[in-house]
Amino acid sequence: MSNLEAMAKGKILSDICPVQSAEELNGYQLDGLSPEYVVKPKNAAEAAQVLALAASSKTPAAVTGNGTKFVYGSPLQKLAWVINTAEMVSEPEIKADDLMVFAQAGLPLSVLQDQLKQKNLFLPVDIGTNGATVGGLLAHGGGSSHRLAYGLIRDMVLGLTVALTDGKLYKFGGQTVKNVTGYDLRKLFIGSKGTLGVITDVCLRVYAIPPAAKVLMVAADSNDTAFRIAAGLEKLRPAVLEIYDHSLARQLFKDLPLNKGSLVLVKYAGPVPLVDKKYQDALNVLAAHQAAIVKEFTRQDESKIWEERAEFFEAGHAERKEPADICRVKISVPARETISIAQALEKAMQKNTGYKASLYIPAAGLIYVSYAVTDNQQLLQELSSVIKGKRGFILLEKGPLKLRRDFYEYPREAWEGRIKEYFDPQMVLNPGKRP
Repeated sequence: MSNLEAMAKGKILSDICPVQSAEELNGYQLDGLSPEYVVKPKNAAEAAQVLALAASSKTPAAVTGNGTKFVYGSPLQKLAWVINTAEMVSEPEIKADDLMVFAQAGLPLSVLQDQLKQKNLFLPVDIGTNGATVGGLLAHGGGSSHRLAYGLIRDMVLGLTVALTDGKLYKFGGQTVKNVTGYDLRKLFIGSKGTLGVITDVCLRVYAIPPAAKVLMVAADSNDTAFRIAAGLEKLRPAVLEIYDHSLARQLFKDLPLNKGSLVLVKYAGPVPLVDKKYQDALNVLAAHQAAIVKEFTRQDESKIWEERAEFFEAGHAERKEPADICRVKISVPARETISIAQALEKAMQKNTGYKASLYIPAAGLIYVSYAVTDNQQLLQELSSVIKGKRGFILLEKGPLKLRRDFYEYPREAWEGRIKEYFDPQMVLNPGKRP
């Protein structure tokens, strides 16, 4: 595209909504690519107009909120415009009696949580995602530590408004929990990484803050012991249940007296009598395994846990920095396979030198492994081979740009391509990104 064409497009864009040129952006980059313009629609109508212009001119465009998770997963392949939704912000409409909230895509999650808290409500996603916008959170998808009690973010979405490249706005879902009589297209956009359209408005289900909560950190002499303890605690229906290996536990919770083994983190929440009962039952489980509680947290001080967790898992992403020294993979397997897969992963990692740390969510069949970039090629291949044939999959969430490019060079699945072509025929939205 010539400079003259770029200037012409910039002028057309500026007639729609605020635009910044590359010179004004001081090296703004996404996945190593620099845009010519950053476009900032203020509402759904402007977003739809920008998408239509990008499609008609076949201009590759990246869709972002605050960019806290943009460097996750597969990288961009082409970039000319950045469509930034962070200015699509209005006062959220909270319907406390109906346990729902209406919000625009650019609303920061931290602002939404603060306003919900004033009405004794909350959205059960990790505090670590507070740097995200509501739209970005939905585009990335996923869940949170509290998924055992509340599910994934897709389970909290009642309705969506989406701008597509035909320049039109579409509404999916409604204002009730059960409102779908045909295909549920809401969930197609949740986790789509901005590859299909731009989420502009959302209706979310929210929850009352539980009257009581109890968080226990339990020391285990090994991962195997930690998994046995977790199996007993899981029967008591916790809100959170995670296992941290020794390396990760020491980094996240620096003040804990943990010199070896693993750490089990469990949280029970709900009415006071129920939490008290579960707490006593949990003590019986721990006594049966001769496990020691290294720390207890109450409702008032548990936020420190999620803050420390977020500082580790999301460091650098808000500044869109490419991680230079650490890779992280997300492994999803059937829940019943988590223990055996974890044991195989531990053996594979023992063959490699350097930094390694793991987080296990056994009830959800999730494993997160972080390791030194110096081990990336060999260890990534070994981790992939461990889950091969186990009906699981592995995603490279975080790592150097070249490694991410190499890892995601395999062909797109046929069904992915057909869905992408249907919603984005010109293939201009986040080209290279994958759901």
